[in-house]
Amino acid sequence: MPFRTNEEWKSWFEFSDPPPASELMDFELIDLSVEEGWMECRFMGKQAFLNPGRTIQGGFLTAMLDDAM
Repeated sequence: MPFRTNEEWKSWFEFSDPPPASELMDFELIDLSVEEGWMECRFMGKQAFLNPGRTIQGGFLTAMLDDAM
C-alpha cells in the first residue's frame, strides 16, 4: 500500500525498523512533502567510510543517494 500523506510516511519512519544499510549510514528523516514530491534527510559520514584521500568513498555516497530515493 503506497503512503498518501506526510503523516503516513513520517509514522512509518518513526515506528518501523530501518533497513540495515540505513542504520549503518545513520539515516535521519528531516522533513518531507508528499504533495510537493520532496524529502529532506541526512546521513552520518563515519570515519570508516573514508578513502585514503580522507573523503567519503564514492560507493557510500551512492548508497546514501540510493537510500534517499
